[in-house]
Amino acid sequence: MKRLTTLLFFTLCLQTTMPAQVTLVRKGKPTARIVPSSDNRVDAEAARLLQDFVERITGARLPIQQTDRLKKNDVIIGNDGLNKDIGKEQLTEDGFRLMHTDHTLRIVSGGGRGSLYGVVSLLERYWGLLLGRKRIQPHPRFQPANTRS
Repeated sequence: MKRLTTLLFFTLCLQTTMPAQVTLVRKGKPTARIVPSSDNRVDAEAARLLQDFVERITGARLPIQQTDRLKKNDVIIGNDGLNKDIGKEQLTEDGFRLMHTDHTLRIVSGGGRGSLYGVVSLLERYWGLLLGRKRIQPHPRFQPANTRS
């Protein structure tokens, strides 16, 4: 009976945490897209940077698409368009906020180079990449499908 209760508990925990995930690549194929929220030069640069590193790590190239329609697994970069309703009051220029809601990853900018700094923070802090080195190195526990020097 104790095993059944424990199994039920963990099953419920997985069901409540799994829906928040954003899957960028599955089995070497892109399942997400990068959506710059405006024609801003910095948002476009941040989108290309994220696209480049996802491809280096996984071998899959995420498409960059400007759109006003939200899809599952979207990565939205910037502070306009699909991110316009996200609170930016406490963000200063060059500030950013990383958040995920409903299978969507949002990199919200406070202006300036905030979008770019948000992508760099995502890559370094959350994905464990060491960007300050000559060769990009994934976190030691991460086993990328395909890497390029």
